[in-house]
This record gives sequence, structure tokens and C-alpha cells, in this order.
Amino acid sequence: EVERIIEEIKRVAELRFSIMLEPDDEEEEIPHPWLSIALHAQDPLFWEYKDLILSDSDVYDIKEKVAEKYGWKRWQPANEDEAMLYACMHYYDCLSGVNPLSGVFVKDGKYVLFYEKFCMLENLHALIFDEKDFKELLEDQRKYLEEDIRKGRAEYLACVSCAILKR
Repeated sequence: EVERIIEEIKRVAELRFSIMLEPDDEEEEIPHPWLSIALHAQDPLFWEYKDLILSDSDVYDIKEKVAEKYGWKRWQPANEDEAMLYACMHYYDCLSGVNPLSGVFVKDGKYVLFYEKFCMLENLHALIFDEKDFKELLEDQRKYLEEDIRKGRAEYLACVSCAILKR
């Protein structure tokens, strides 16, 4: 199921961004490049995700909508401690640049973590954890988080944890 979700995310994003990249006809006040839309209308996913594709959605919105279709919900930290641990994990994943975490979703006690190798959607892949292993993964970040706080270099907590709690 997760592989199907990944492929669907990639296809919907491709539809979204291929339409987005074509210039609008501002003189005619046509809101979207109709030729491109007509070409992509052959794809059943276009009609399923039409509102998302024709909006100002980003990759995170696409991931969320596709995952929701399959019953996965965006994970929300249960408390500030989880939010800080996740912020730490997310920060160091992004800092590496090789395999940054790009979303966590939960369904039936399973957690799917989406990663985009080299920050490229075409390299999207996922790891699945049960709740116990996911909580251990978060807890593994505690030593880095505590050291960063102690050394005064945990600036990522201010922006990342707030963004996580809002989503």
C-alpha cells in the first residue's frame, strides 16, 4: 500500500507542477493553462485530485491528500517533548541533505516516514515503523537535543516545532 501511495504522490505532483509551470494567459484572464489541462485530463488521477492540482498546493498538501485517501493521517506530536524530539530528528535529517524526512503519517498503530533522497520528489521512499519503534526512534534524538540545548545551538526548535504543531 505504501508503494502505491508513493507512486500516486509522484504522479499527482507531476500533474500539478507540469500545469503550474506553463504560463497563464493573463490578457484573457484564463486561470490555468487550458491546453496542458486538456492533455492531462486523460489521466484518471487528474479528475480525482482536480481541486488539489489546480490550486496553489505544494508537495506536502499532495502527500497529505493521497495518504488520507488510503486512511493515513498526518502524525501530530502528542506533547511538546515529542515535538522537540521530532524537530531535532527533522533538523539533522535535513542538515545531512542526503535523505531528509519529509512527512510522518499514522494508521492503525503504524507510522510511515517519507524521505526524499537528495531532496528530490522522484527519490521519494518510505520506512514503516510500529508505534514502539517510532517512539524509540524519537527517543534516540534526546541525546542530540539535550546537547544542542546545553550548547545553545537548538535554534531549530523555534521554527521547526512551531511548524509541526501547526500542521
